[in-house]
Amino acid sequence: MKYLSERPERKRFLTGKMANLLVITAIFSVFVFALPIFAADGGDALNTAKTLLAKAAQAGGGLWAIWGLVQLGMSIKDHNGPGIQGAI
Repeated sequence: MKYLSERPERKRFLTGKMANLLVITAIFSVFVFALPIFAADGGDALNTAKTLLAKAAQAGGGLWAIWGLVQLGMSIKDHNGPGIQGAI
């Protein structure tokens, strides 16, 4: 019976190169499927893209604010001065 320390290291499935490939594929897919939708609008693509980016920025800002509040609460609970300062 082999001990855990004697087992050969298993290669992780999601390596850095694989993650990069997945991200590039996702970005390419969005552009391939989004461009025909914007083109079908008849010239209103810029407003549609601007609205989409504004909604994404609002959602990202909201998530960032919630994460800051979580960090602030955990820092206050632990009496962590630098953590409180960073969360604020």
